[in-house]
Amino acid sequence: MVHAIHAHHNDVEPKTIVACLVQAADAISAARPGARRKNLENYIKRLEKLEEVTSSFPGVEKSFAIQAGREVRIIVKPEVVSEDEMTLLAREIAQRIENELEYPGQIKVHLLREVKIVEYAKIPTSHSTPPPLGSSQGRGFLHGAPPKFLSFLQFLPFVFPKNSI
Repeated sequence: MVHAIHAHHNDVEPKTIVACLVQAADAISAARPGARRKNLENYIKRLEKLEEVTSSFPGVEKSFAIQAGREVRIIVKPEVVSEDEMTLLAREIAQRIENELEYPGQIKVHLLREVKIVEYAKIPTSHSTPPPLGSSQGRGFLHGAPPKFLSFLQFLPFVFPKNSI
């Protein structure tokens, strides 16, 4: 053990398998992002620069560097960027990253465009108040349900007896 401790920074030549393993483990540990203070600062600056570059494009709402900077997820504004424009925008962002940043390996550029649509079902004006819950008013409690839904319910006789639909 003492020899492995001495040998792990090449102070002495490693003569045992344990010394070689400790030396390899130390090298792996030192290579990970943030292992050393200066490396941590450079790593954080690189991620911030990646997010800054990707956020600078018109139509980009937000961007997130993830997977230790190997991937960037970019949320675009759907009212500004169409689905067709997303492919071009992704390529432009990738080219700017290639030209302006230094990074190991490759960076995956992932664009997200989310469209939300909300519609409200309202009580028809002919009914001033909805019927009380559980009241079918002479009709099945699923009166007015879409035909496909009703045909699906036929396969569930143990839940919905024939007379209730």
